[in-house]
Amino acid sequence: MKIDSTITLAFLVSLIAFISPIATTILNNRHQAKMKKEEMFIKRKLEVIENYLSNVGKTLGDSRHNLVDLGTYAGEIFLYTPTEFWEDIEELNRLIFAHENQLAFPKFQELSKRLSSYTSRFIKEQKNGK
Repeated sequence: MKIDSTITLAFLVSLIAFISPIATTILNNRHQAKMKKEEMFIKRKLEVIENYLSNVGKTLGDSRHNLVDLGTYAGEIFLYTPTEFWEDIEELNRLIFAHENQLAFPKFQELSKRLSSYTSRFIKEQKNGK
């Protein structure tokens, strides 16, 4: 039995036409899921940094502020900041938990400025696709 090449070619073209949109949809969905996951990570990163700085500020402004909330973010902040910040964060945490707020306040201001600069650069890089 001889297979006609035109029928074979027509079958292959039909098969590709059928599979192509399915493959495109699968690839697009994977890409969108990856982008959503990255977007959620960025949102969480900025949230943790903001919450940490907010809790440090509250603690320094009012010594009666609950250190449990700060303790949560004091550990989590390391997950979302580069290592270049870790030493300053550790020092600030140590001063706060030792109730040395007078010494902690200038460290807090310096770290706040550096983290603000970092988050601004980070957001710009994300918008530019880097």
